[in-house]
Amino acid sequence: MNRIKEFIPEELSRFKDIFYTEDELKLCEYLLDGPLAEDEISAVMGKDCSEIVKEAYKKQILSKVMDGEILKYKMNKINSVMNTAAVFDRPKWESMPLEDQQFLAKWMYDSFFETKKAMSLEEKKANKNCVLPLRHAEEYLHEMYRETGMITIIPCDCHCKYGHQGYDWNTCINFGKGLNSNPDRGLGRIVTEEEALEILRKADDVGLVHSGEAEVICNCNVKYCYPMLASLQLDLVHQWPVTDYVIDFDESKCLKCGLCTKRCQFGVFKLENKVLTLDKSKCWGCGICETKCPGKALKTVKIGE
Repeated sequence: MNRIKEFIPEELSRFKDIFYTEDELKLCEYLLDGPLAEDEISAVMGKDCSEIVKEAYKKQILSKVMDGEILKYKMNKINSVMNTAAVFDRPKWESMPLEDQQFLAKWMYDSFFETKKAMSLEEKKANKNCVLPLRHAEEYLHEMYRETGMITIIPCDCHCKYGHQGYDWNTCINFGKGLNSNPDRGLGRIVTEEEALEILRKADDVGLVHSGEAEVICNCNVKYCYPMLASLQLDLVHQWPVTDYVIDFDESKCLKCGLCTKRCQFGVFKLENKVLTLDKSKCWGCGICETKCPGKALKTVKIGE
C-alpha cells in the first residue's frame, strides 16, 4: 500500500514522520476504505494493535464511531493531528524550526477559513458560537456543568500555535465525557466547577474575550482566535460568532482613565482631550471593558433592549 498522499497533502508530506509513526501511517491507509473495529485493525495489520490504536486515538489520528453496537475507528484529517500536537505535545511542536511552526499555524488557519467560507451562515451557526460577557459566560458554565457533570481544562489551541503571550493559556473550558471527548482520549485536566469559574474570571482579568459554543467556553484574543479572525475576514461581525450584547455608556460616571481603550480589542473607544467617544458598530458585546471600569460607567446590555 502507498496511499499516504490521499490523507496528507503534498505540502505537508515533509512533516509526516513528525506527527505519525510508521504503524500509524499504515493504519491510516487501511482506514481510507472506511472505519474498522480494533480486532479488524489487528487482523489487517497482522499483529496486536491495541496500543497503537490507543495512542493514535489520544493523538486524534483516530476518532471513535458506533456501527450499531460495534465500536469502530475512523481516520481524522491531518489538521486534527497537528492541532493536538501543538496543544498537548509541546516538545514535539517546539522541536520544529520556528519557520515550520509558523508555516503549519498558517496552514491550519487557512484550512479552517476556507472551510468556514464555503459554509452558509446557518451552517456556521450550527456550533452555537456566540460572544459572552463574563456574567453570561458564568451562567453558561453553570448550565453546562449541570447538564454534563464534568469540566476539563485544556490549553487554548489558538494560542498554542502562535506562542506564549504573557498569560496562562490553559483557558479552554470543555464539558462532557463521551466518545471523542478530551477526557475519553486521556487529554486535559479535570477540574471542579469552582476551579473552572476561577479560570474564567482570571481570563477576564487579563482581557481575554469569552465565547460559548457547543460544550465549550473559549477565552481568547482576537489576534489569534480562529472564529473571530474569520468573522472579520468574511465581514460577518455580529452575525457569526453571534453577538447578543452591546456596551452602554453612562458619561456621568466616566473617570476619563482610558482603561477601556487599552482593554478593548475591537477599537470601540477613543479618548482624546479627556473626552471618551464610542463607536458601537465595532462592539462585540464581550464586556471586557465593563468588568474593569473603575467608575462603573460601562455595562453590556442585550441588543434591542
